[in-house]
Amino acid sequence: MINRMHKHHSRRATVFLSVALFLLLVGAWLCYCLFNTRSAQQKSVVLIERATYYDLLINDKQHIYFKAFTPDSTLSEVSADSNRVAKALSYSNGCWFYDMPLLPICNGKLLVMSSPRLPAVVVKPTDLQTLLQKTHDALSQKMERRDAQCTELKYYLDTHNVQDEGYDMIVRQYHKVKAALDSLRNTAQLLSGIKSSDRLSLQYRIRYGVLDAYNPSAKRKIECRVLRHSTDYSVSVLQTNDKITPDGMHPIHLLSLIPRFSAPNDLFFTTSVPNHNHYQFSTQNLSPVVIPTSIRTDSSCSAPDIALCDGAPVFSSRGVLHGFMVGGKLLNLRQIIRFSDEN
Repeated sequence: MINRMHKHHSRRATVFLSVALFLLLVGAWLCYCLFNTRSAQQKSVVLIERATYYDLLINDKQHIYFKAFTPDSTLSEVSADSNRVAKALSYSNGCWFYDMPLLPICNGKLLVMSSPRLPAVVVKPTDLQTLLQKTHDALSQKMERRDAQCTELKYYLDTHNVQDEGYDMIVRQYHKVKAALDSLRNTAQLLSGIKSSDRLSLQYRIRYGVLDAYNPSAKRKIECRVLRHSTDYSVSVLQTNDKITPDGMHPIHLLSLIPRFSAPNDLFFTTSVPNHNHYQFSTQNLSPVVIPTSIRTDSSCSAPDIALCDGAPVFSSRGVLHGFMVGGKLLNLRQIIRFSDEN
């Protein structure tokens, strides 16, 4: 009888210790997921390049690319060459994150936020034909100017020799202008061949890339694809094409279901690549910085404008992620998760 009681108590003690150990491990793992060091905060952020352009498909065969619609009702920087696609560039911060709660599985996923974007321009087929005609006329004027430049440069090359100072520079400039002229001619020829009966399809293209913060001079860019986004593109979930998170990065756990509490005067830290809207490869530093700040009652941030970058994560003084900056205000995690699941 005593042995049975002893075994019973022993089993209860074992179960109790196992449960206590399990809860301890779960608590430790939650603390690890919830609290981020300053170094982890800094390594979670990268700079994202967003490139947009329009792709006009003719009879499902030929493409014409252009950057935007101009105020004078023409297509800006139009080209039929896929290697000469002009893109409108903008920059925002991206944050590496673990997509599954409590599990350290990132697979190259990024949360990207930016101020709401205007939707792509919608053009009626009849209006598009008018735009194409005006663009063809504008290209004809550009071709005349380029042709005149080629003639001047060719005349210089015919009347000088290799020994003359600056001859090699003129040769390079001539080939550059000649290539631009040939591209304009090809595009103009394609535009002039479009008939009113042709089937036209206009697509608004968006391309994302992660810029290398540790080797900016190399201009290395990691291409990404969009997994999902909000209807106004203010919140997007991206993934690198190879589904790999680069070495040295520190993804963070969102844990949006865990409530966050803060007082009006609490200290926060925002992490971002500063001044990215005026970014230059040769002069700007791509390394993220951690800046102390406070959050006002209207969700605005007291940090200087240079730090109020879209997509910058905001952490408490203990390293708990509270949300992200969008349009100069803090967007909490539940709002972000809801917006990112809209589409």
